Amino acid sequence: KVVIAAALQTIKDNFALTISNLHESILEKRGHLFGTSTKYQDVVCIPPGGVVSLQNGEIIAKKSLDDLIKPTSNQIEQIPSQIKSLVKSIPMNKRSLALSGGFDSRLILSQSDMQDGYCYGPPNSADRPIARQFKHNFNNFYEFEFDGISVTSKEAEVFDFLVESPCKYNNAHFINAYHTAFELTENTDFFFDGYLGDVFKRGTYLYFPGLLGELYRFFPLLYKVRPLKAKDLLKKRYSNLNNQEFDALYKDFKLQKDSLNHCDYNKVTLYEAFFARGRRYISRGALVINGCFKEVVPVFMSPDLQSVFAKQNYCDAVAFKSIKKIWQNVDSYYKTKKFENGYTLNTPSFIMPKLALFYRLLINYVPNFQNYSTKK
Repeated sequence: KVVIAAALQTIKDNFALTISNLHESILEKRGHLFGTSTKYQDVVCIPPGGVVSLQNGEIIAKKSLDDLIKPTSNQIEQIPSQIKSLVKSIPMNKRSLALSGGFDSRLILSQSDMQDGYCYGPPNSADRPIARQFKHNFNNFYEFEFDGISVTSKEAEVFDFLVESPCKYNNAHFINAYHTAFELTENTDFFFDGYLGDVFKRGTYLYFPGLLGELYRFFPLLYKVRPLKAKDLLKKRYSNLNNQEFDALYKDFKLQKDSLNHCDYNKVTLYEAFFARGRRYISRGALVINGCFKEVVPVFMSPDLQSVFAKQNYCDAVAFKSIKKIWQNVDSYYKTKKFENGYTLNTPSFIMPKLALFYRLLINYVPNFQNYSTKK
């Protein structure tokens, strides 16, 4: 018998399931799993592609990532025009956008005006004052506190129901924040979102913790002159897993990615985005919770854009060179105003990682600079 459900909890509540101790341990340590695995034996996630058939009581995947990401002659400089085509496919009066102080949402905004926009977080954080400069691009623009409404036990219960991560990783304030955004923008039907834009434009899934990881971020040339193999990079990113747990992750990585004709940095980025941290963790807010209220358009996951990102040089992305190419033909109105990390698109690429570190320290430790995720 095959059972398909939108949430894991639905299956758990209706069947006697056996827990995999290995996957439960990984879930506790990381907040997410990978591939198609869950913490229960004989329960799997439908893989990306979403085309399945039922045959002899089994789920047979019919599309792989290789099928979804097609070869293209488009170059990274054409990303803005591709975004414009995507945005304009939705009538202007149906569009809304969550605007932050970062690259991703501003790039979306630069390609077409929106009916409604909003920004949440502490009033003096980098996000709201920066986003406010573009309020005239919207017919209606709203600001509000991310945690302005207290979370009830029912909202926490709903969040836990919808996601697979343990309670300690969950923040039910997302439900209230997205519900507030929904009420303020009730006349629009679509939320445009910059989900994982930094991953593909700046190579952030090449980052790893520890002193060596900080050195690579501060001097991104190291990614080129001292390259890391996929296994070594994943080992550093998942350094708190034991050998057995990491072997399970790496086995799944090889299963999903060895057929791709890309270099190791591209494989790790695609794997993390489609099978690990992106799909199994980051998507909880931007796609799962937000999607309960409106149709979400995760712009940077468009197959057309993914075909371009998949072939890019991630050494350039992590060194802030790709971002310059992507933005080179964007109107200067959007390029010359500061982003949340203190730089503009006119800042030299080699300076950007240094400013990013400085502002990362401010955002994490100085109260007046903290955003919704770092506010204590």
